Amino acid sequence: MAAKKRILIIENQPLFALGIKKAIDDNYTYSICGTCSDARKSLEIIPRARPDLVILDLSLAVAAGSHITAEILACQPQTRILITIRDMDPSFVKKAKRTGAQGVFSKNQSPNELLSVIRKIFANEKLFAIPQEISSNKKCTKNLPQDLLTSRELEIFEMLGHGLGTRRIAEALAVSPKTIDSHCANLKAKLRARDASELVKQAVIWLTTHNL
Repeated sequence: MAAKKRILIIENQPLFALGIKKAIDDNYTYSICGTCSDARKSLEIIPRARPDLVILDLSLAVAAGSHITAEILACQPQTRILITIRDMDPSFVKKAKRTGAQGVFSKNQSPNELLSVIRKIFANEKLFAIPQEISSNKKCTKNLPQDLLTSRELEIFEMLGHGLGTRRIAEALAVSPKTIDSHCANLKAKLRARDASELVKQAVIWLTTHNL
């Protein structure tokens, strides 16, 4: 009998993490080798857990910095990574794809759909398709941050919403604080924020609204 595939869950919503664990525990093909609520701390777990798959919440990936998936793969090169998001918003799917993961899974999908996605990930499929009806509806939405900002600006905007300061963001993105200051000036201009505190407030509202 083949060994069960080992899965590590990195998720800060306990009920959702419990749902993933229940779905996987009920399946004879997979087993949970660990759980963590912080992507950075998971790097300490991965070498001994040796997961075949990491299920990583997008908001934790954003908070940990854009290179977190590369760091996970540096610890465990053969590991596959599945990013979870609140819904199949095209901007979230694109952000998940940019992490270098193999696929994306919406938290609105069912446990059976999760197991189907996991099977496809292990079959080396790339799963980033956006349902056509969602893609069409999003085309009607205007003047949201994802429409106005570059991918790097949106990344910094979300980090601000997570409470990261200029120096932390600079360290996470491997750039200078002056570069982050320049991006923040562009953010304030594009989002018409009067000052840094209003920019952060907008970022917090954005994250709350989209459950990032």
